[in-house]
Amino acid sequence: MRTLISTVLISLLTPAAALACGGLFCDGGTPIPVEQSGERILFEVDPDNRTVTTTVDIQYGGDPQSFSWLLPIPISDAMPVPDLALTPPDVLRILELATVPTVIPPQTKCSAQTPGMGGDRFLAPQDSANFGDDDDGGVDVTDLPTVGPFDNELIQAGDAQALIDWLNTNGYLVTPAMEPSIADYVSDGLAFLGVKLVAGADVAEIAPLSVTWPGTEPMIPLRLTSIAAEPEMGLLVFVLGDSNYESINWMSMEIDIDRLQANPMSGQNNYHSLLSLQLDEVGGQGFVTEMSANSTSVSNLTAGISQFAAGSGSQEDFDESQQALTAMLGRRDFLTRFHGRAHPEEMVSDPLFGPSAASLVSGVLDLSERPRIEACGPNANTAMIPCGSTYCGVGGFCATTDAGIEGCGCEVGFVAREVMLAPLPGQAEVPSIVCQDRTWDFLTADLGADAPDPCAFANCGEFGECVSVNGFATCSCDEGFAAVPNAGSPVCSAIVKAYDTAQIGNWGACEGGCSAANEEPTAFLALLLGAFGLALRRRM
Repeated sequence: MRTLISTVLISLLTPAAALACGGLFCDGGTPIPVEQSGERILFEVDPDNRTVTTTVDIQYGGDPQSFSWLLPIPISDAMPVPDLALTPPDVLRILELATVPTVIPPQTKCSAQTPGMGGDRFLAPQDSANFGDDDDGGVDVTDLPTVGPFDNELIQAGDAQALIDWLNTNGYLVTPAMEPSIADYVSDGLAFLGVKLVAGADVAEIAPLSVTWPGTEPMIPLRLTSIAAEPEMGLLVFVLGDSNYESINWMSMEIDIDRLQANPMSGQNNYHSLLSLQLDEVGGQGFVTEMSANSTSVSNLTAGISQFAAGSGSQEDFDESQQALTAMLGRRDFLTRFHGRAHPEEMVSDPLFGPSAASLVSGVLDLSERPRIEACGPNANTAMIPCGSTYCGVGGFCATTDAGIEGCGCEVGFVAREVMLAPLPGQAEVPSIVCQDRTWDFLTADLGADAPDPCAFANCGEFGECVSVNGFATCSCDEGFAAVPNAGSPVCSAIVKAYDTAQIGNWGACEGGCSAANEEPTAFLALLLGAFGLALRRRM
């Protein structure tokens, strides 16, 4: 049975919906969970032709025979099947690097002499009686042209249960938790684009896939994603159109510059931790607008990205990507970049984007007018602020540990999960810890007894217990211990000092002393529950 990576690309709530990534399923023969760690998506809106083209950066490293997508999509009489094309491999990476937010830190000073120093609703098929035949149980499968390594087919069903039965009998594992979301999309009259790899194709041949369908409003359906999303899943979204854009059913926001911190001497800043904290303060259902700019200026920025920075496989691939991106930017007037981060339990609706009348966002965050930072002599301010740039999520707190690195302590009902997060904008991701709601576990029971035990090769240490959540190893640490990254699986380390989230936005908040879990664990947890109470209540 094949792995089904279900990429849900359609709005249920709004007109002329466009498409983006959705949830991941599991291999039905060897039930190993496939979890989605992030999405990088580019929407190009063409209002004249009333279409949206979505380019999805596909990253997959498993068995080629286990690769497949299922993309619910709208179709119309004018466009009964979607247009498919490959996009050069570095397009989204170049665009990401060119639009990375710039944090200008405070200036330095040298006090001592030191030598050397909207649109219309999409059109559903008009005649559901045309779906399928008796042999397929009401499911009709139409072969589509092969595009690069991708073998494509259009699947249509007028009945959700018929589709679910067809998927289960054709090698796809659809668990009970997935069925309601599939049924919702079917009842809204959607077709499904199935994408697999052609026989003999290698995963190295996978390239970004562009899909064009009828619509005018980009949408990221996240409800299926929540089934198999990792905690703190990143959503990097670009919208290219004839105006700048905003999220119109999730909250549109910007980084709170008053809480943004940066130290040029230590190289530390709190951008990503503050972004995650701000998004959790609105229940995860928000997007930070990191840039909205004239596409000509963005094109100039992309011209400055090198092959080395993009990590391109070859100069030819890189040049082709640069040319394709320049052509895209030349077709539309504005580009908007959004950054979201959401936990699975927050993915209860599908974010939608529409034109915005708001002012453009430069992407430059200037802290240079703040008091200067000492750079000279024995008072040089080069120290890292402990827990000043580590955010553990709702249900967690940052702590220094006897392992010599920062970790995350998790409240009762939460467990520690190792994920990959970027420490600073534009930098490579590194192992980090996030506290995860242990009840958000849809896959473990459905995988069955034959599924590998994720805790078989995990070691939380003497003071923690491994817990399988959604088929992945997490750690429940004893009181007084916090989880730290450890080569793919957390390990529990003794807490030296614990900090509340005020430390992230105000690096001076804990100078007088924060609650220390090893000294006052009960008082600290009470303080932490108070700090997170609003967000926790919002989720109940």
